[in-house]
Amino acid sequence: MQNSCREAYEIYTQYNSINKNNSEKVFLVIKVLEPHQNKEFPISTATLQILVLYIEKSIKNEKLSASQKCRIIENFSRIKIIPYSTTVDKIEIYIKRIMNAIMDD
Repeated sequence: MQNSCREAYEIYTQYNSINKNNSEKVFLVIKVLEPHQNKEFPISTATLQILVLYIEKSIKNEKLSASQKCRIIENFSRIKIIPYSTTVDKIEIYIKRIMNAIMDD
């Protein structure tokens, strides 16, 4: 009983700590990522760079919940990126930048 009450309280406090402004920003980031998810051809590095810049500017200094972070990462991972020998380094840098923007420092 004590464990279930403790778990319920943790869920309650996590729910109350959700910032509506952050939720809206995460929603918009996901909406920007969605059109790129179901394309048959891979995304260009220029488009990837623009997406990374948008994500960085939108949520870099925001405190996101674990659920919000997972939703962004999940939606980003659905984008088809095919690295070519000349673009591998750039793509790695862009992915690291996205992860740094999403994760807490």
